[in-house]
This record gives sequence, C-alpha cells and structure tokens, in this order.
Amino acid sequence: MKMKCPNCGAELPQGAGFCLHCFTVIGEKKPPQAQKAPSKGRQKLIIVIISALVIAAGAVAVFCAAGRPEKAPEQSEGVVAVSTESTTSAARTAAQSTEKSTEKKTEKPAETSASTEATSQTEAQTGTASTRADTEQTSGETTKKETTAKETTAKKEKTTKKESTAVVIKNGVLLKYPAARKSSSYTIPYGVTSISKNAFETNRYLKTLKFSKRENLKCDWNNLFSALPNLKTIYIYAGTSADTEGMQYFGGEIIYYYD
Repeated sequence: MKMKCPNCGAELPQGAGFCLHCFTVIGEKKPPQAQKAPSKGRQKLIIVIISALVIAAGAVAVFCAAGRPEKAPEQSEGVVAVSTESTTSAARTAAQSTEKSTEKKTEKPAETSASTEATSQTEAQTGTASTRADTEQTSGETTKKETTAKETTAKKEKTTKKESTAVVIKNGVLLKYPAARKSSSYTIPYGVTSISKNAFETNRYLKTLKFSKRENLKCDWNNLFSALPNLKTIYIYAGTSADTEGMQYFGGEIIYYYD
C-alpha cells in the first residue's frame, strides 16, 4: 500500500523516511524520553540528503514548469489576429466592391454620354450628308435645267440663224436672199423661173452668181446688181434665152458656160 504524508497528505513510496513535498519525517513516534539525539555525523548526512532531495525536487519542478507548453495565450492572440485580419480583409473587400460599383455607376453615365455624343455626331453627319446630297441633287438639277435651257436657246438661235440665212423659194419664184447669208457664191436652182423685185437684200458677202441652164428667166437686173455691191462674176449658160440686156448694168465679168 502506498503511504501518505501525515502532514500534507501526498502519496509517498513504501518505506519513505520523509515527505518529498513538505519534508516531514515519516516514522513511529516515540516518547521524547526514549529518543536519543542523533550524532553529529548522522545529522550532517540527513541535511545533505534533504538538500539533495530539495535540489532534485526543485530541478524537477523547474523542468516540469519549463516543459509545459504555454500556447494558449499565443493561440488566443493568433485567433484574435486572424479574426482582426479577416475583419480587415472583409472590410477591404467590401470597400473594393463599393469602389467598383461606384466606378461602374460613374462609367455608365460616361458611356451613356459617349453613346449620346456618338449618336449626335452620327445624326449630324447623316443630316450633313443628307443636306449635302440634297444640295448636290438640287445643284445638279439646276445645272441640268440650265444646260437644257442653254441647249434650247442655242437650238432656237441656230434655228433663227438658219431661218435668217435661208433662201426662200416658192412656186418657182425666188422670194428672198437674206443679207446675213455669208456664202461668197450662189447657184440659182433650175426650177426658179423668176426673181422677185428686192429678193436680194443688200448682201456684201456674195461675189459669184450662177444661173442654171434654162430657156428663160425673168429678173429686174438693175435692182439685182444694186443689192449685190461686191458681186464680181456671173455665170450664164450659153444656150439660155434669158434677157441679157440688163447685164449692161453689171460692171463685173460675165462668163458663159456649156455642159
């Protein structure tokens, strides 16, 4: 059976002479009269033993105290640190999310503004292009109209010029030889049987006049020659019976020709 210290109640090994905890001496109590005082050598031995035991007990206590892991505070601090870091990280994440949301909200109006500006620019460009196209079309139509008007005017002028320079012959009678006709020579067609009075307006371009082959031709020669101040040569077919007496009023050259 294990022994217990009568003083502190600690368990002791069998046959222990003293308590290792409170250093109480274990043994039968004898009357003081019967006990003998220990010798000085024995007392010294006991003191040495007790001192050694005390030192050993102290070393064991120190070793046990040093060997115990004191990690609870560190773990608590670690937990607190981790908790603090987690809280900080969560707060940081929330702040970043808020910033991103704010940036997105801020970017959306910018994108909307950019889209609106792009739409306005596109509409402006479309309107400008449409206006330019309308202007070009109007300008083209105006130019076309002006060209058509010019062509019409030119045609009218050409027609008028032709009419003003055309020789008028009706029913074998030469009615008009215009003064504006710039030809230097003219052949009177065979179908003409008469030249009306004042038919030749004062024409300064005609220099040669030829009468086609025929038997007779009625003409007021005096009036004819006075209307042609620059007439130099007259060709008359040799076999004609045209009145040649009027040729006396002509100071130029008369040439008779044959076929």
